[in-house]
Amino acid sequence: MRKIFAGLILLLFGSVVYAGLGVDPSKFEIVMPADEIYEASIDVTSTYDTVVSAKVSTKDWKNYSGNNGITVKDWLTVDVDKIELSPDKPGKVHFKVAPKETMTGSLSGMLSFSVQREGESLNVMISVPVYLVIKGTEKPDIKLDNLKVFQSSTSAVSFDISLENLGNVHVRPQGMQMSILNKKKKLIQSVNLGETVPVYTGSKRNYKTQFSSILPKGKYFAEIRLKSFDKEFVFLKKFKVLKDGSVKI
Repeated sequence: MRKIFAGLILLLFGSVVYAGLGVDPSKFEIVMPADEIYEASIDVTSTYDTVVSAKVSTKDWKNYSGNNGITVKDWLTVDVDKIELSPDKPGKVHFKVAPKETMTGSLSGMLSFSVQREGESLNVMISVPVYLVIKGTEKPDIKLDNLKVFQSSTSAVSFDISLENLGNVHVRPQGMQMSILNKKKKLIQSVNLGETVPVYTGSKRNYKTQFSSILPKGKYFAEIRLKSFDKEFVFLKKFKVLKDGSVKI
């Protein structure tokens, strides 16, 4: 018999309201072993002035390719397909996450809530992403696909970072540290990336950082550090600031 999983790593972010519907929390991050069960719930609110009926559904989102053929219905189930929402009382929708032994790396799906009031053509929908990682199968692997450096005589140095995810789990690089080192690899300044969208498995994503000062003419290193699960990635790239303030890599 499957066990109820209690050792879950679960990150809940603030509520989101969109066009008459609200959800709390706005996303789930789950790391759990296969063949166990996690149960949770979502509060759904309405800003309409009458009682409305919201349809509840799930849909596939981003899965690691090693889970080919697996759909969201294989691991994410909801207890209802419709919920009545009144203006002064939130509804609660319960769901279960139950990964199987055949699953590996990461999977994700959407829990969606939609309202279409009688006489209106507009269908209002809001979705909550559920990110799942199968504990013990994680193999994070990130590559620096490209790095662009920008500066002028009037604007501070900035970086456009392209990361490629070669692993089997999505990587959310908030906390990623971007540093500028001098030619002797001594730290000049650094910034940390805040909360942002993940790099999904088998895909690339760009991130931008902006520094506060203009670098003088000279040779430098750009250093990128980020962690994913228990693994740290470090990338180093040379660049040069020319006499006119522009940059050459």
